Amino acid sequence: MYATIVYTLGSLTVFNIFALNLEWYHTEPWVDIPAHMLFGVLIGLLFLRSTVGRAGKSEKRLLTSLTTLFALTLFLGIGWESIEFLRDRLYAIPRGVLTAQQGVLDTVGDLSNNILGSMMVIFVYGFVLKKWRALKTERAGVAR
Repeated sequence: MYATIVYTLGSLTVFNIFALNLEWYHTEPWVDIPAHMLFGVLIGLLFLRSTVGRAGKSEKRLLTSLTTLFALTLFLGIGWESIEFLRDRLYAIPRGVLTAQQGVLDTVGDLSNNILGSMMVIFVYGFVLKKWRALKTERAGVAR
């Protein structure tokens, strides 16, 4: 699991370097959307990995977990956007290179896509996989 996370994070970083150097964020702005959603999925998987079995089944604990994931995703997303901002101010602008930051609307969209990606992980785990496992267990019980 950790190797997958490292490879995914490394791949996102390499993708970001290529996208910046090839000016994809300006010529193909849609490429930013799946990158941020994948970043959110990565955060969601890390969170899920560290909390499965500890959250319990009460609705209060579930709400606390979702709130924590939302805050964590927002915090890490703001960190990433801050790195982009610093890169622009310290590297891109002085050299006349295109900037990564494309305004407030772009930043809000990026943070929203991060959150959407992390919440998709919780949705798939919480609603789809648990129901599939329950159905599989139920069928196994009927077959006996």
